Amino acid sequence: DADDVRHGIKLADFGLALGEEDEVTAVHSSLGTPHYMAPEQVLGHWRDFDASTDLYAFGCMVWRLVTGRPPFAHGDAVLTQILTSQLRDTPPRFFPLFAVPDTLEGWLRRLLQKAPLQRFRSAADAMAALPDEDAPMAPFDDLQESVNITAFENTVVLPDDATVVVEQTFNDPGFMTWDEDALSQDGVVRRNDQSLVTTTTDIDKLIPARSAPIPTSWRRRTSRASEERLLGAGLALFGLRPTPLVGRHDEQEYLWQTLSEVHRSGRLKAVLLQGEAGCGKSRLSEWLCRQAGWAGAARPLVVTHSDSQAPGQGLSGMIDYHLRCHGLDSKELSKRLAKLCEAWGVEGDFEPRALARIVRPNQEEGTLRFNNPQERYAVIRRLLRRITADRPLILVIDDIQWGSDALFFVEELLNLGEDLPVLILLTARTRALRERPFIESRLQRLAEGSYLETLELDPLTENDTRELITELIGLSHDLVQQVAMRSEGNPLFAVQLLSDWVARGVLEASDRGFKLAEGEMGRVPDDVHQLWLQRLIELEKGTGQGSTRAMELAAILGRDVANTEWIELCLAYECPRPERLTDHLFKAGLALPTES
Repeated sequence: DADDVRHGIKLADFGLALGEEDEVTAVHSSLGTPHYMAPEQVLGHWRDFDASTDLYAFGCMVWRLVTGRPPFAHGDAVLTQILTSQLRDTPPRFFPLFAVPDTLEGWLRRLLQKAPLQRFRSAADAMAALPDEDAPMAPFDDLQESVNITAFENTVVLPDDATVVVEQTFNDPGFMTWDEDALSQDGVVRRNDQSLVTTTTDIDKLIPARSAPIPTSWRRRTSRASEERLLGAGLALFGLRPTPLVGRHDEQEYLWQTLSEVHRSGRLKAVLLQGEAGCGKSRLSEWLCRQAGWAGAARPLVVTHSDSQAPGQGLSGMIDYHLRCHGLDSKELSKRLAKLCEAWGVEGDFEPRALARIVRPNQEEGTLRFNNPQERYAVIRRLLRRITADRPLILVIDDIQWGSDALFFVEELLNLGEDLPVLILLTARTRALRERPFIESRLQRLAEGSYLETLELDPLTENDTRELITELIGLSHDLVQQVAMRSEGNPLFAVQLLSDWVARGVLEASDRGFKLAEGEMGRVPDDVHQLWLQRLIELEKGTGQGSTRAMELAAILGRDVANTEWIELCLAYECPRPERLTDHLFKAGLALPTES
């Protein structure tokens, strides 16, 4: 907890190689710490990074803590030898420095599998399989300790905590089979994946990689220390903190229990979150996806919409992001989709061509044509079935009032009644939905047919709003009261108002928390729209000429803006590159980095 100022062990990571929403320009560029790099990281295949990539590095770290040396440490190793070992070699014999559970070796070897699909698929899966304190201990010889430490101290040359960038491609046929055939993001392990395990001993010691059981409760045991938060601290990080979710305990409980029912029954469930703009619908769905991800209970897929229907939205945008196809040309797209389909055990070229048509509906080369929407929906249903092979799926469809195609797909899913472990979570703005009676009537029919449950999100109470503000920033008691009253239960207004104050530097530290500079409360606008306009004017003053034009170009691209597309558009219209502007937007809370 970043706000926990108590003494104790703190774990921090300053070595992020690639964020979830990041891209790299060099296909074969590798970045990381050699002794802890997964094979896909060595190869620079960032499209294949997932949780198992981090778990591989974690396995290398635990191996070193337990044995005194990394699993692929060579006495006279140069960089290339270490990286080649990460790609090709099986971990050596396991000699712990102290007594450990007898299944720990198999647990570590599972983490260190070369093919991502053969590792644990999530941290929760690894945690569930971790030997507990009552597990039988492996035989241990004190002599191992002195032998291991001596060998380790006398042989290590390359510092195992050095982070490097590798600008080279590995073309050894011994691992190209893995490189081309074994990488996949989801679902089913290929039939010939076992060929990647090079020794019978290694196979015998592996423990199964099963999905973690879903927790009965979504509440996690945490030690909160809000009362110990440092007053007057933390303004520089305000825009980077996630917005707390408050006042939605009943809705959280209902959604978790519904997900648990999907987990138990393996059947579809659909829920509509409805409320006015800014009431927290998307924040609630984001919470469920994150909570389920932490618990290993489900995978999330998110479909976004806007009234302008920009690129990257709708069902095609969801699949494009999930399969990591964004930015690929037609040939690269065909190759990637063919590789993924082969990894799923799908034969023939129909499925990759059909997926290519969905992902790039305007592309002719290498794709096929659908005779009707039902053929297209059938391809998406088959994809969902592969994704849910080992755990349920949360399919979030945001702003359904602007997504008739996604709604038709949901209707087909529910009417077919297939055994598919998917929780469909729709969000809709009440006012915008009323302006689209066609969509509203179809949602009502689903609800009347018991296909759809509706949760109405009311404005936050004043107490809940005060809790939200207090969690966000340490304001003085009087200022918390004033912000809560002006927000009228709309959390988005409260967050944007605080972001504006932080960005303009009008909060002053005091012994009772931050207070507002004289005269500033009178400048508070009446609604979020006016507040945003006011904040954009202030932003332009601090970012110089051209920023307004750059933001207008971003608006043309829609709600979800691909950074590469924005840069290209700015260059075409002779605007300054927007990197500096992006930093200001993030810091001010006017834009958010997303996973899509």
